[in-house]
Amino acid sequence: MAQSLLQFNPARIRSYIFRIPLCTRIILFVIFAFWIASLYVPWLRQWAALIPSQVNLGTSMSFQELYQPMPLLLESLRSLYELKSQ
Repeated sequence: MAQSLLQFNPARIRSYIFRIPLCTRIILFVIFAFWIASLYVPWLRQWAALIPSQVNLGTSMSFQELYQPMPLLLESLRSLYELKSQ
């Protein structure tokens, strides 16, 4: 008897995932992790945005511009630590 399309088989899905090459699985995991992070970290979406009027082949960023959100992250971690210690 033919298997129905509505049946869910976790072993089959696991088998499909393990057939994907390791590098592809890692890249997909990184993409998924950044997508999840962008939902919870507000400055990540703005920092990673590719705005056509601001990006071209001649665009380059200095080290300070590249790590501009880092002070925001440190400040938010510091405030979380202060709340936790109170």
